Amino acid sequence: MAFIVLRRSRNTRSYYLVESYRDEQRKTRRRTICYLGREQDGTDTLAKALAHWEQVREQAKRELRNAGRDRGPVIRRRIEATTIRISVITEHMQTLVRTEAERANREQQAEEAVYWQSFHRLRRDPTEENARIAKRAFLFLAKRHHPDVGGSHDNFLRVKDAYDQALEVWQDTAA
Repeated sequence: MAFIVLRRSRNTRSYYLVESYRDEQRKTRRRTICYLGREQDGTDTLAKALAHWEQVREQAKRELRNAGRDRGPVIRRRIEATTIRISVITEHMQTLVRTEAERANREQQAEEAVYWQSFHRLRRDPTEENARIAKRAFLFLAKRHHPDVGGSHDNFLRVKDAYDQALEVWQDTAA
């Protein structure tokens, strides 16, 4: 798990991207992944740090155009280091977005579990009350998974098939 810390070194306070992990003895450890910038640069989030380092890279590219022979290699190394830092920050931003999406997906599945269980309940115990509960569950899940409201066609078909199978068991016992 990565997070941002503010460290003080003499008169400067700087932000770093730090990762927490466990070593071979299962002890919790931390390692610094990337320097994000000084506190006065306003690099307290990954987005702000990314914008800052892109600006630094552009400034270094302008300096390179005006630099002489002896200064060129130094500026090129600075540009390379900045580009690497930008790629690390971008990678961690993408990881953060993926992690957030996975968490939201797990929460949605946990919330929907009760509704999916109503279909199983109707198949096991086909009563009129369970049929009403399953119909309400179908309406809820259909509204959430319908392609017209941002759901996917496959997920909607999955909901419809589950409800149809449960309803078929109910109709067979009712007949």
